Amino acid sequence: MTAVAGVCVATPARTWTAIWTSKYTWCGMHANVKRAVILLLGLSLFLGNATAMLKNTKPISLSDSVGLVASLSNHSENDAFKQRINLAPFNRSKITVTDVPSDIWFIILQIHTFQYNATLSYDKELLGKVSNGSLFGSNIGLYLKTHNATAPIQVFLKHDNVNDLDALLVIVTYGQNAPIPGRCNMEFDIEVSPNQKLHTEEYEIVTVDPQPASVLAPDGSPISCEKSEVQYKLYRLYLLGQNFTPDIYFDAIASMLTTQDIARNGDKVSRNIIHTDKMSISIKYR
Repeated sequence: MTAVAGVCVATPARTWTAIWTSKYTWCGMHANVKRAVILLLGLSLFLGNATAMLKNTKPISLSDSVGLVASLSNHSENDAFKQRINLAPFNRSKITVTDVPSDIWFIILQIHTFQYNATLSYDKELLGKVSNGSLFGSNIGLYLKTHNATAPIQVFLKHDNVNDLDALLVIVTYGQNAPIPGRCNMEFDIEVSPNQKLHTEEYEIVTVDPQPASVLAPDGSPISCEKSEVQYKLYRLYLLGQNFTPDIYFDAIASMLTTQDIARNGDKVSRNIIHTDKMSISIKYR
């Protein structure tokens, strides 16, 4: 079985999210009233059936001169904005997030591509560089604080391919009490990195290395990573066998973005494959 996409999201009452495919991904979690966190991790495989979750599959075409404005006016915390996009060859575009409700404190803005890699950056000047403000890959995401934000909430997207790039833009919203995914990052150059590494080993073993989140104190200040109490659960989703179309690929990702999505569409896996300490997580799965 070939690992294609996965998601991690926390539960119970509050949530944060993540997805992975191929090399890199992003992830999130959330605390309950006791400040303990249960993190749901989802893994998609090429088998079985997947639930189609994208109501509008017609992509929006972006060019260098035309960016994208994503309004969150109809979204609340623990929700997901989803939009298929198509980028022209060698495209550079700006994505601006507007109309953010007051109960949303931060977002994870994600780009999932089909076939080709892309670069996602906080600053357009960093698009062509390896830096602590940009990411390159096929499943990437950036943390953006939205509460009391004074500057425009925006990121920059680029791809250097001779063909059009088919992609899915996802914006997952989080409230005041949600842990910050990847704040305990010790792997990636970006300080807050809701991204993970995924690779396969012999005997079809999949290894996922997420970056731990940090729960917040009641006053909103971060709690030390060494003191964070996080528990993890793993869920898997089977995709249609031998169907490698963009629609199936993006529908699978869209069906595993929130805690409710994972519980509804995923299949729980034994937790004895998850190994954690305060500062690291390692998951091996066959």
